[in-house]
Amino acid sequence: MVLFILALIIVASFLLTGGFTVYQDSTITQNITNQTYILAPDNPQPAHQTLQLQTLTFTTPAPTAVSAAAVIPAAAKSTVPICSYDNGQPMTNNCSCPEDVVVCANQQCVSITASGEHEPCTVAYDWCSSASPQTNGVPGTYCIGKPVIYLYPLKNTLVNVTLNIPGSIVESIPTYVNGGWTVLAHPNGSLEYLDKTYSELYYESSVNKVNPPKQGFVVKKNQAEGKLTEITTKLGLVKSEQAEFLSYWLPKINQLNAPYLFISVIDQTEKDRIDNVVISPKPETKIEFLVYFKPVYAPYSVPELNLPNQPPKRNGFTSVEWGGTIDNN
Repeated sequence: MVLFILALIIVASFLLTGGFTVYQDSTITQNITNQTYILAPDNPQPAHQTLQLQTLTFTTPAPTAVSAAAVIPAAAKSTVPICSYDNGQPMTNNCSCPEDVVVCANQQCVSITASGEHEPCTVAYDWCSSASPQTNGVPGTYCIGKPVIYLYPLKNTLVNVTLNIPGSIVESIPTYVNGGWTVLAHPNGSLEYLDKTYSELYYESSVNKVNPPKQGFVVKKNQAEGKLTEITTKLGLVKSEQAEFLSYWLPKINQLNAPYLFISVIDQTEKDRIDNVVISPKPETKIEFLVYFKPVYAPYSVPELNLPNQPPKRNGFTSVEWGGTIDNN
C-alpha cells in the first residue's frame, strides 16, 4: 500500500513539472452563434507556465441582407418617390412623404413613422402638375408651385409661420390651418409638428395675376439646369436645398414643348404681394425668391437679370423659402 501511494506521488510530480508536453495548434477557432473568435498566441509559452491569451480577434460574418430602412437614420421628406442615391443620411431631396420622416433606401424613399415602423413613401399630391400644367386649367390664373420653407434656428425654437396670399392655398404639408403653422424648429432644419417630423413647410397656391419680370435670361431648354444652378447658388441655396429645387422644377421644364425658356426671378415687391410669408420670431437672415418661367419658341434679347456676386451669408436664425411659377398665359 505504501509503495502504491509513493508511485502516485511520483507520477503526479512528473506531470506537474512538465514531464509530458501537449501539442496543439497556435490558433483555435470556435464558432458560436455564427460569430468567430480566433485565439492566436504571439509567443507560445512552455506548457508548465500559465496560459496567456496574447491576441483576441473578433470576426463578424458578412451580414445577411436586411432592409436599409432598418439601419439608416431617420430623415426628412422631399419631392418624388424614387431617390437617385443611397447616402445613408437624412434626405432633404428627391423624396415626398407627406408625413413622418424618410430615408433613401435601395433608391426608394421609405418613411419611418413616429413609432419607428418602416413603410413605403407615398407621393405628395402635386396640384400644380395637375393643372395645365401650372394654371389649374383656367386662363389668367397662376399656380405658385411648391413654395417650401426651411427654418434653421440657432437653438430649438417654437416658430410660427403664416401666409398672406391673394388667392387660395390649394395644397399644404403639413395641413395649413388658420393661424398658420407653429412648429418646434431645430438647428439641423428638422421641424416637429403634431408629433410628426418634417424637413420643410410645403404649400401650393393659386393667384389670379402675376406681374412678369422684365429682366432675365432666355436659354435653350437643355441649358436650363446650368442656369438654374447658377441662379439658385447666387441667391443663397445650399446643395441639399438646390437639389430639391432642381428635382422639382427640371421635370416640369422638360415637359414643356417650347425649345427655349425665359427664366427670371419675381421682384421682391411682387413676391410680397402674391406670396407674403410672415415668420415669428423674425429671422436674422431671410432668403426668399420665386422663380418665373415662360416657354418661348424663338430666342430674343432681354435685359439681363442682376444677381448677387456672392450668396448671402447665413447669420443667426435663418429662414429659406423658394418657389416659382410657369407662365402659360
